[in-house]
Amino acid sequence: MNQHVNARTPISHALLAMPVMGMLTSLAFAGGGGAQPAPAPYGWGKAVVWGANWSGQTTVPADLGPVMQVAAGGSHTVALKSDGTVRGWGDNSDGQVNIPSNLGQVIQVVAGNNFTVALQSGGTVRAWGSNEFGESVVPPDLGTVLQVAAGGDHVVVVEAGGTVRAWGLNDFQQSDVPGDLGTVTQVAAGSWHSVVVVSGGTVRAWGRNDSQQSAVPGDLGTVMRVAAGYDHTVALESAGTVRAWGSNDVGQTDVPVDLGQVIQVAAGYNFTVALQANGAVRAWGLNDYGQTAVPSDLGVATQIAVGCVGYHGVAIAATAGELASHITGNTAALSDCEAATTVATTQGTTRGRGDVNDDGAVGQQDLQQLLRHWGPNSAAENTGDLKEISRSVKAALKEIKRSRRPG
Repeated sequence: MNQHVNARTPISHALLAMPVMGMLTSLAFAGGGGAQPAPAPYGWGKAVVWGANWSGQTTVPADLGPVMQVAAGGSHTVALKSDGTVRGWGDNSDGQVNIPSNLGQVIQVVAGNNFTVALQSGGTVRAWGSNEFGESVVPPDLGTVLQVAAGGDHVVVVEAGGTVRAWGLNDFQQSDVPGDLGTVTQVAAGSWHSVVVVSGGTVRAWGRNDSQQSAVPGDLGTVMRVAAGYDHTVALESAGTVRAWGSNDVGQTDVPVDLGQVIQVAAGYNFTVALQANGAVRAWGLNDYGQTAVPSDLGVATQIAVGCVGYHGVAIAATAGELASHITGNTAALSDCEAATTVATTQGTTRGRGDVNDDGAVGQQDLQQLLRHWGPNSAAENTGDLKEISRSVKAALKEIKRSRRPG
């Protein structure tokens, strides 16, 4: 068994990363002449965890506070706070939640079966926890990294210098990166397979294929983002639709026909989770530990995460009021986090009046819709100018308050 390898493939884009300064970090890619990949999914709010809790992985620390990104491992959970620090809880049998004391400022965290990986703001990678297959041994010649993904026992990263690297368990060649991938815009890692989105929206997969998890459908549309589970794969198409393939023994690839427009997908041990554009979370597949029973009081979700070998789901969520307070209370910081590549051209007058959904009334649903589409690092990925967004939110809040006055 080949347990520890390093593989490379060309890539041609550069990372534009804003520093984490008590607010949200924005990741964007530019250059290369190809389509820009979707920015990393960040949110803001409280961490909500459900499903299996045999190691305390769903017991969120009471003093955690607001977070901007979450990750789920086999039996542990990790959160990235807006100040760039990391917290972990749950199973610690291999030290996977022992955050290194000298860990620098972090911009992304991912979790494997019994290990954790962090991408630091300078593009360096740190890993800790289990190292049975070399999964926590970061190659010493690794370049500046843009993005990380953790599988069951292997890691896949994208380097700024033009390469994709993989290391760790390789018994199904999940760490043998094909040399003809072209420009890669996103990576995902399952239990024993790896998946990437290539510039232009095509998908490539390699590694274990006993359940056809690496057999990309020929009629797949243009894809923005992929997720890899235990032995199935999920893709988010550019239209907001979801496709899934691979094992379906408990319905994990049976995408609900009434699923709304989706903005993020995640795949776990025989179950799938989707974050809809309206902030609602849907899950399907195995439910023996309540992993597909999304809490009814979740609130407005801004990010989701599932471990490819995990039995629990994680989300970042907040009420509309909490999100509004966060946005309008950080007007100065918003200008520092301006990572949008285009300025919105659809800021109609109805948004300024507060009646965002044009139903003739102004209320919390309008604010939720506004925040979901235009909040900082929202699921819509900041497609509008953040200063204008802040002004729009303030206008909506003012109108909502005025509409509730008696008489």
